[in-house]
Parts: sequence; C-alpha cells; structure tokens
Amino acid sequence: MRRQRNKKNSTKLQKANSPPEVSKTSSNALSRIAEPTDTTELSVEKRTQALVNHTQFEGPLPPPEIFRKYGEIIPDAPERILRVFEEDSTHARDIQIRALEAQVQDNRRVHWMAWTLIIFGFVLSAFFAWIDKDILAGTLLASTLAGTITGFLQNKKDK
Repeated sequence: MRRQRNKKNSTKLQKANSPPEVSKTSSNALSRIAEPTDTTELSVEKRTQALVNHTQFEGPLPPPEIFRKYGEIIPDAPERILRVFEEDSTHARDIQIRALEAQVQDNRRVHWMAWTLIIFGFVLSAFFAWIDKDILAGTLLASTLAGTITGFLQNKKDK
C-alpha cells in the first residue's frame, strides 16, 4: 500500500516538474498556469510557473505604448526621457560642429604652411639665380614646382 502511495506522489511530482504543454493560444496557457490541477498535495513552488514576455525596440526612444507605460510608473518619466534625448542630440551636434571647425582650422594652417614653403622656395631660387648659382636655382625651382604640383594632384585625387 505504501509503495502505491509513493508511486502516486512521484507521478504527481513528475507532472509538476515537467514543462507544461505548449498551446496555440496564450489564454489557454494562462488558464492552465492560473488553475493547477491538484492544489492540496503540491507545494507553492511546484504550482508556480513563469510566463515571460520580451519586447525589444531599436532607436533612441521607445515605441509610444511603452513610453506611456513609463509615465504610468513614474509620472514625469516621459518628460525626463525626452529631455535626456534632446540634450544628447544637442551634445552630438555640438561635437560635430566642433570637429568641423577644428578640421577647417587645420586645413587653413596646412594651406598657409604650404604657401609659405612655396614662396620661400621661389624666393630662395631667385636669390640663387641672382648670385649666379643657376644650377642650384634651377634645381630648387624645379623641386618646388614638382612638390607643389604633386601636392595639388594628390589633393584632387583624395576628393
């Protein structure tokens, strides 16, 4: 007799530990979870099962229905979320503007340095020609022009 009771209890425990059957409708699953078959002999842990709902979204702001639920939990949550989004957007734009301004300043500096070197090469070439160092003047002028043309063509190629 005792063995028969143990078999009955073990059968009930196996049923409680085994995963519930998956149904086509969620209402069926919810009713099965909410109403266990035999509550007298099963413990609370054995009767409790979890139903997990996972929602995922992409982008800086949640969908409107989730956004409203934030407001139900914390009354000023939607305003706070929007404020943070606006501040982040402003900050990102400020960083982009600063990066562009830094790039413009860098380009100006590079251009002035290049023009300074070119003018220095021409002036030095003219000086060597004036003191009758024609080969040195021609070499310096040719190398200055070659560097200038090469830099100009590489700049056009990069764009």
